[in-house]
Amino acid sequence: RVLDWLAARGVLTAAEHELARRQIATLHLPDKGRRPEQALHAVLRLESLLSGQGREKREKLPLLVHTTLDLEMQREASWLTWTSLRAWESRGAGNAALIVLDLQSREVRAWVGSGDYFAGHQAGAIDYTRVRRSAGSALKPFLWAQALERGAIGPASVLDDLQRGPGGVTNADDVFLGPLLPRVALANSRNVPAVELLNRLGLDAGYGLFRDLGLTDGAEPARHYGLGLAIGGLPVTLEELTAAYLALAGDGRLTGTRWHAGQTLPEPRRIFSEETARLITLYLSDPQARLPTFPRMGAAEYRFPVAVKTGTSTNFHDAWAVAWSSRYLVGAWVGHPDFRPMNQLSGYLTSAELVQRVLLGLHRDQADGLDDLSFPPPRGWHPARVCALTGHRATDACDRVFLEWFRPGDEPVDDCTVHQRRAIDRRTGLLATQDTPRAEVEVRTFVELPPRYAAWQAAASLPRPPDAVSAFQPGELGPGGTFTRAVLDATRRVRLRITSPDNNVRLLRDPETPADLSTLALTVVVDPPVRQVVWYVDGRPYETVSYPYTARWKLVPGEHTFQVKLPLTEGGSAAVRVVVQ
Repeated sequence: RVLDWLAARGVLTAAEHELARRQIATLHLPDKGRRPEQALHAVLRLESLLSGQGREKREKLPLLVHTTLDLEMQREASWLTWTSLRAWESRGAGNAALIVLDLQSREVRAWVGSGDYFAGHQAGAIDYTRVRRSAGSALKPFLWAQALERGAIGPASVLDDLQRGPGGVTNADDVFLGPLLPRVALANSRNVPAVELLNRLGLDAGYGLFRDLGLTDGAEPARHYGLGLAIGGLPVTLEELTAAYLALAGDGRLTGTRWHAGQTLPEPRRIFSEETARLITLYLSDPQARLPTFPRMGAAEYRFPVAVKTGTSTNFHDAWAVAWSSRYLVGAWVGHPDFRPMNQLSGYLTSAELVQRVLLGLHRDQADGLDDLSFPPPRGWHPARVCALTGHRATDACDRVFLEWFRPGDEPVDDCTVHQRRAIDRRTGLLATQDTPRAEVEVRTFVELPPRYAAWQAAASLPRPPDAVSAFQPGELGPGGTFTRAVLDATRRVRLRITSPDNNVRLLRDPETPADLSTLALTVVVDPPVRQVVWYVDGRPYETVSYPYTARWKLVPGEHTFQVKLPLTEGGSAAVRVVVQ
């Protein structure tokens, strides 16, 4: 009718009118189509990125933009995110997000902004890959890498996890694992060594690294976050976090991500050395190093090499996981839109499980675990067996040993002397002598750690070698009695240093805690060990204690002083002042 109307008014000639009628009769209108619902957040993110490129760059783009998304992978990732979220909803999980990156091309393969875009009760229209949340422990690998780069630690260094750190910082499980290799401390995600490491590196250095990685714009000074930077004080987005992890998965180079065909990436920036990035990858892909915090055969273990790091913010508000194989890097976040705490849902129990399901699907051809996909060690470095407690060269007496990689010339040369095998008189449990009958001699392994580990060693039930030799004579040992000769070295000057409480600390009593349970831990380093020391409170003897020399003191309001002395001597440790309110 429109053509007839135009022809009647002379707008179209008869020939034009006839040509138009024939063309319309054969015109095929394509289906309008519909964008996949599972990719709405990805499309909106791409639109946002393109609109921010500037008019000149946008005009050079083709009319049809081919994204790097793999629609089949996108659908699978969306489905896994949605089904996983349903399983966690009863425990307070309100939404989840997931990103899959191809490590070879740096292309975005899947981008899941929420469990369901149209789920109003979950605020599903929000793209949670771009929402800033507390990172928990997810930033620790970068601090370990920086410490390795600067020589603050090496593969055989020992990090102490003995007691609460500055400001009362403790581990998520409130357990202390003692002396740890960097591999073990990172794989177990220990908070106390992380805070100490940041303190050693310096706040500004750690914060500067996060800025270089694109995790912050640096608007706030480092002191705004304090040492909490090491354990989740800096809020980040999943998009920023996965992009930063490309530096570790990419041999230390930060490259950016590719969203569409023809997109050029900026020149790679060297953040870490190749050797450092490979060490961190080896640490995070070692299931044995995760013990005892994370069990074997769980959400962080695969049949092919995968490096995994989880993070959980305070009170379980956020749960994170980032993992990478030889092909893909996958990151996930789980939490609640209203910032409500979840019910004991950690990064290991949620996001790591989701990431594992995705990676297992992407590596179906390696599910049997028979292919060699191991991560490469630093080029030109050599392996050495080291003791997990000392970082020294392992001996047959060491019960936990790791294979660490070292730059040529940096391998440990001293054997571990902490693990000791001693001949024991089985009748007394004391050191055997030449007079001990051979049938009564038994060789046992003991642990002799430096004095600062005394309290931890006792709590961990690691046996110390006896400090006396057996003087057993047949018929002379009565019930409950022993004959011994002391072997303590009385010639060395004994040094005493109180490690708890801190000097000038101010304590507030909890009114809801019964008075008998309101106590303060008293710990001291005694070097070399002695049989007994005496704790003094306010100048008066309080308690005589043996190894490991710990005691508890009931809180009493007021100002108090604590000191440790050797029995029957005048000298002692420096006095520590405490105020109880």
